[in-house]
Amino acid sequence: MLKGPFYQGFKKFSLSLAIDPVSAENLDESCPMRQFYQYWHEIGKGTIPTRADFNPVRVPDALPWVVIFERELGADGSLDYFLRLKGSGISSIMKHHWSNERLSKQLSPEIFAHRIAEFETALKEECPQFSEGKLTVDGRDWILARGVFPFRKDPDGYQIFFMGVPRIKK
Repeated sequence: MLKGPFYQGFKKFSLSLAIDPVSAENLDESCPMRQFYQYWHEIGKGTIPTRADFNPVRVPDALPWVVIFERELGADGSLDYFLRLKGSGISSIMKHHWSNERLSKQLSPEIFAHRIAEFETALKEECPQFSEGKLTVDGRDWILARGVFPFRKDPDGYQIFFMGVPRIKK
């Protein structure tokens, strides 16, 4: 289980996360993430699809649960991800709107290292990564299906579409 402050500067906001890998076949057919996966596979034709090929009109039910991150290499060679867009569904769970910020500044070091590893695995393997787990935000528990979808932005750039879709709320 990963625990720690999610937003380092916010005293009242904490997160813990316990996740287990799952396969795409284990996602419920009606889950917006399953539909997003089928669309990702269709436009990618066996490889990482380009961001330009993505048409949000094709997956409207998934959009509230998508967070778009852009991969960045720092001048010192460090790797980070810059948050470009956060869907309304994820915003309602996290109860804090943040955008145009780097993950390294928003996550505890342990959770940041885990998130970077997830993103880089999806890029290296050129396929989405799925997991399911319990997310606790300020004492409230959520069961989330999670997906990490790689997209090619340009020949040297990448974006990650991260999805977190609640399955059960307590």
